[in-house]
Amino acid sequence: MQQLDSELGQCAIASHPADHDPREGELYAALQAEIRRLSSMHAAGMPDWPRVALLAQRYLREEAKDFSVACWLLAAWLYTEQGAGLVAGSRVLADLHRYAWDEMLPPRLRTRRNQMEWLAEQIERFMAADQDLSPIEAEAHAVLLADWRAIDEIWQTRDDEISPVMGILRRLAQWPVQDAGLDAQEEAVVATLEETEALPVASPATGPVETAETRVTPFTVPRPDMDDDAAPEALERALDQVMDAMDGPLEAGVRLYPQVALWYRLNRVRVWSGIEQVPPAQQGVTRIPAPQERQREQLAQRLAGGEQHALLQYAEAQLPTCRFWLDLNRAAHVALHALPECQAAAGAVARETSALLARLPGLEMLAFSDGTPFADDETRHWLAGLMAQSSIDVSAPGNAFPVATPTHRTEAVPAQATAGMVALATALAGATAQAESAQTLLASALSRLHDSAQQVARYASPEHQPS
Repeated sequence: MQQLDSELGQCAIASHPADHDPREGELYAALQAEIRRLSSMHAAGMPDWPRVALLAQRYLREEAKDFSVACWLLAAWLYTEQGAGLVAGSRVLADLHRYAWDEMLPPRLRTRRNQMEWLAEQIERFMAADQDLSPIEAEAHAVLLADWRAIDEIWQTRDDEISPVMGILRRLAQWPVQDAGLDAQEEAVVATLEETEALPVASPATGPVETAETRVTPFTVPRPDMDDDAAPEALERALDQVMDAMDGPLEAGVRLYPQVALWYRLNRVRVWSGIEQVPPAQQGVTRIPAPQERQREQLAQRLAGGEQHALLQYAEAQLPTCRFWLDLNRAAHVALHALPECQAAAGAVARETSALLARLPGLEMLAFSDGTPFADDETRHWLAGLMAQSSIDVSAPGNAFPVATPTHRTEAVPAQATAGMVALATALAGATAQAESAQTLLASALSRLHDSAQQVARYASPEHQPS
């Protein structure tokens, strides 16, 4: 176990000559070389995280206050020390925000934003891949969330765009807490959500009895914050915000009512609708990082285990962070096809996957940066069967959302948001009495999505377009 120096963010650094550039030194070059292994087509495996941690600590202690290096350190400690590393690394990053925002490297806000988004991806990948996260003590968990709230507050005063921190904060609120009851865990989650409102649950007479396994943490779909002269980029960010906020409703829907096809359509719409072309590749190998080994192992175990609900929930949960891992769609289809009441849902997975391949021919033949195929042999066989049976028209209503191309992306944005609202409303209105609890569960999300869609459509109307 490494020593976790959580005070690196506020320790003093020895003075250097005026022309000293810490990013030109050997330490930074060595760190960059390790981190680039995540995206390099030629590097084997993951970064040497223990080495990254040692180099990053030395750099922050001796060279400079550096936002990127602090993010790399947090990721390294997360991968090597789990919860303890997460808490310590978050304190280092929070202290840099508190005490060194103006002088820390890199100076450009956009570069810092990109680095924060990279860190968010690492946290999401780690938490999604590891189903047995080591619990954090309740007090340490409270400190962790307090540090990230402080980071978010500082970020909002410096950046006019939507804060990239709230997604991290919401995700970390879900980390298991040691010696904390379910109520305490829920309080931690709720405290991180903006304008959180408790949703009513079904009574025993009208829906399933609420238990620890079926209780759903309250969630909201945030309202996009846009001005009357919102630019196309703001409209896209607003739509992305709505898409990201579907995590809670979709997770709950798959877990409580797996027979509802809508969950699987929406999950794939939000994950795939922004993919406009086949990823660049050299000899079939892309620069996209592969799923982690334990993710692949856990999927294989669930496929072999025969517990269809566990397989289904795992596959759907991994899809947002592994959108090119086509094996997940076969796994979801296998699970749904094995459940007699879920045949319509299985068809939805097949249709959405067919639509993706019809739009991006050859996608299934590509591989991740380490050579792992997007689709293994069994998945390719399954996909070939789908494409042979399907004469799907991807522009037909109900098959998939309209896909934005570079030439008409702005025009497609309001249509996508409105289509999502209509699909959600229609499905819930036509749900069976057995899904009445799901309607209640999603009432708040539906209302917010409706408002968001109207707002996006209004700002994309002709009177708001530049002349």
